[in-house]
Amino acid sequence: MFYNLSANIYFLFVLIISMVGSDYYKTKEMLFARTIISIVVIFFFRLGINKKLIYVLISWFLFCSICSIVSGNIEQGTLLKFTSMLLESYALLHIFKHKFPDIYVKWILVLSLISLIGWFLSIINIKLLTSILKPFNLSGGHIGDDPNGIYLHTIFYTLNYSTSHAWNLLLPRNAGFCWEPGGFSLLIVLAIYINLILRKENIISWKNILLLSTLITTFSTTGYLVLFGVLIYEYAAKKKNLTTIIILPLIIILFYHLFYRFEFLYEKVGFYTEIDPYLIPAEGGYTLAGSRIVGYSLVLQDLKRNLFLGKALRNTGYYSGYGDFNVWHLNSIYTITSTMGLVGLILWLWFLVNSSVELSKTYTHTPKYGLLVYIILASFGFNIHVFSIIFTFATYGYFLSRNNNAIKSN
Repeated sequence: MFYNLSANIYFLFVLIISMVGSDYYKTKEMLFARTIISIVVIFFFRLGINKKLIYVLISWFLFCSICSIVSGNIEQGTLLKFTSMLLESYALLHIFKHKFPDIYVKWILVLSLISLIGWFLSIINIKLLTSILKPFNLSGGHIGDDPNGIYLHTIFYTLNYSTSHAWNLLLPRNAGFCWEPGGFSLLIVLAIYINLILRKENIISWKNILLLSTLITTFSTTGYLVLFGVLIYEYAAKKKNLTTIIILPLIIILFYHLFYRFEFLYEKVGFYTEIDPYLIPAEGGYTLAGSRIVGYSLVLQDLKRNLFLGKALRNTGYYSGYGDFNVWHLNSIYTITSTMGLVGLILWLWFLVNSSVELSKTYTHTPKYGLLVYIILASFGFNIHVFSIIFTFATYGYFLSRNNNAIKSN
């Protein structure tokens, strides 16, 4: 019982911290603490040190060293960040093994229920809910996207209320325990994929109804599109006939026109598909930001400088028409390609393919690449590769392949 309790506490710790609901979770001190905690967990649970962990850590350190030589700069934060995530992934996957996805669904269900209770209370009386949560606020000074709104984080629930009202709707959005609703929606979509598609639970089971209901309350364009894309993939991959080939494009075209027919949906999607790279205020100056879609022009300039390593883990680069700037992309594919070049992108895709296949084997499911499709689609909304809980799914195939020769700890 103590083993299971400790394991679940560690799971929740990684899950909640990785979704950065509080500024405390983003500090260097917290990153260092996460690394130490994971090392302690590995020895506490007697997980042993697996050869694959040694290989991937050595490879990562070598990659960082090469990047440091090329760029003339040591990116200590990036080095420690991915080291910490690799240790967390290794620990979680070796504690829960192939039951890890089921544990994930269990806790997303619990946190979804908590979030729905909070969401309904925010509709009934936002002021009362705020007064109840304020004494427990651990946001660390984070104010969310709206300085005039309300942002409170209480570990298991985040009240992120915007006065601007998303999509011109007069309803608050459900951020769950995350920093914003979009991030929460992606976690829910992954739980739906596992529970509905891999585990094949009936769509009207209480679990799927709870997950789908919670997803709706996020009002997240990204979440809806990712779920739609995964469902389309699953259907198309199973129905390999002429009728499917004809009908699927028609469904996508119909969905596209319906999506853009409604102003509250087009307003968000149009912004990210039409805007050019733009400057945003940052500490000590400005950051050049590429939107979720159009930032590819900046990525191409990074690859032109160094096809294999991109900016070699640096954030700063020279961009034609702009000058020397730190660059930030709201897109995992762009961020990885920009900072790690084709080497980083190819390795990331290799991890995703292996994990997608292994996850499908766990549930004896075909088609095999649902997780790959999910992460690629989600990548066009967020830097999903730095969410440690998602990173754990990305390394699922690497760490849980059938040959794991452990070096046992004493």
